[in-house]
Amino acid sequence: MAFSDAFPNFSAFLNRHMRVSIACCLACVLFTGMVIYHIMGGGSSGATKAYYTTDDGATWFVDSAALNPPIDHAGKEANRLHIFYYDGKRNPLYLERYYPDMKAALDNAKNDPVELRRLALPSAGGREVKSVSGGPWVAVRSGEGSKVTAIPSDDPDAHEVFP
Repeated sequence: MAFSDAFPNFSAFLNRHMRVSIACCLACVLFTGMVIYHIMGGGSSGATKAYYTTDDGATWFVDSAALNPPIDHAGKEANRLHIFYYDGKRNPLYLERYYPDMKAALDNAKNDPVELRRLALPSAGGREVKSVSGGPWVAVRSGEGSKVTAIPSDDPDAHEVFP
């Protein structure tokens, strides 16, 4: 049994509205391609720039978000700085850096996109955070790390600020 025999009305519709049929098919193919591209990591919506500081957030500068902190900046150790907008102003909240072994692995994988993507997964760990108001460095995926990264405000518009 042919398709046109099983669905005579559908086949007749396709024949009468050929342009609409082709447009719908192309739209489906395009949509599927975009979904696959997004799933495979293309078109990342991540920021391309990030804030860094050498003095626990007192001052900051902008550089590539692709850097793996800590980095050297004018002879000083610089760490990524996370700045949040809440209560009507920008507030530096915490510093972030990689453990030495994770930083080395990321630096070695610069030319291997698959390995970089694997290492960048939150489940890979390897990062520690510190409050700009002081305190020790703690694992980002710990109870203390959750406290350090929590926004200290009930402002419903609170969000991270990117350069």
